[in-house]
Amino acid sequence: TRVDSASTNDLTDNNTVTSATGKQSNAGQFTSANSEYLSITDNADLSTGDIDFSVAGWVYLDSKTADMTWIGKETSSTGEFFLRYEQSGGLDRFRWVVLNSSNVGIGSVNASTLGSPSTGTWYFIYAYHDSVNNQVGISVNNGAVDTAATTGVPSDTTASFYIGQNGYGAS
Repeated sequence: TRVDSASTNDLTDNNTVTSATGKQSNAGQFTSANSEYLSITDNADLSTGDIDFSVAGWVYLDSKTADMTWIGKETSSTGEFFLRYEQSGGLDRFRWVVLNSSNVGIGSVNASTLGSPSTGTWYFIYAYHDSVNNQVGISVNNGAVDTAATTGVPSDTTASFYIGQNGYGAS
């Protein structure tokens, strides 16, 4: 169990997430071949929808051979958001996506200002949804913010919250 130091949203360890030296003490080290991830079922503290919300944290890539979801609330049929490194289609960028109730991206933005992230480097990523201006944004290492407009209403679902995979067992 990864204990929430600010609230009661402790995360369940699935398939034995190990640890390694991080930016702030230890970090979770997720081995994709073992399908390692952390999770918690949906609750009011983690619900989003058409409100202002954000995610932030440190990310370290060992490789860039596949898409890798860092954090998200989604299943194969519904969801709220995800943040990942996206390699598919030659994108090679960190990508933030906010979803509608049909699990369709209604706002997505790439960390284009950063460009191609390097392996073996720590990155601090901040991503947000601005409900007033109908906008999503992403910033890496406190750099310039890349933004994009949203084209619909973000959903508030019962999808679980995940770190280290998306909600349907991939990435």
